[in-house]
Order: sequence, then structure tokens, then C-alpha cells
Amino acid sequence: MATIRKIKVRGNTYLQVVTYEYEQSGKRHIKVLKSFGQDTPINYLKAKQFEANYNALDSVLSQPSVDSTEKVIKLENLALATFGAILGYKVIKKLFGKHTDVDKRNLDWENS
Repeated sequence: MATIRKIKVRGNTYLQVVTYEYEQSGKRHIKVLKSFGQDTPINYLKAKQFEANYNALDSVLSQPSVDSTEKVIKLENLALATFGAILGYKVIKKLFGKHTDVDKRNLDWENS
């Protein structure tokens, strides 16, 4: 699940959308999905929009019905049309890789 975090660097507060991943040992890893610059109302709204879109797509992809190449390709197209402007294809591609077992060679977005 993505969340917004605020970090302070040299007295300035910056916004990032991150996910937290935990190892079995309990060690936490922070993955920065996207940085939004200084903490301003506009950047906060952009970060909130990104967070909401990421979590919505993550939720859809975590459903057990995504099991065949054909379904994944249809869902890809829907995801790109719905979430592409906010998340970008690289983030969407990573989410698909996280949730699907479909042969990745069939999902070559960079050449399409």
C-alpha cells in the first residue's frame, strides 16, 4: 500500500509517495514510488492523487481473477487508459509484475 511521507532536508519539507516492504526478520525497506518536490498544497494534492490511483490499481490487480495472458492484456489496456496519466507506464508495469504470473515476454510495453 502506498502512502505519502514527508521528509525534511536542510529545513525544507518534501513529499514522497512510498511503499514499505518488510523482510521476515522485521527489517523495513522504503521504496520511493515518486517524489513531488516541496510540501505545497498543489504538490500535496498531486501526491494524494498518485497515492489513490496507485492503491486502487494495486487493489484491482491483487484480485485472484488475474490469471491468464488474455485477461492481463485487457486489464493492461484498461489500466493504461485509466491510470496512465497519473501513474505512468513504468509504475503500472511494476504493479503488473508484482501481481501477475503471466510470461513477461508477452507484456513488452516499451515496444508498443
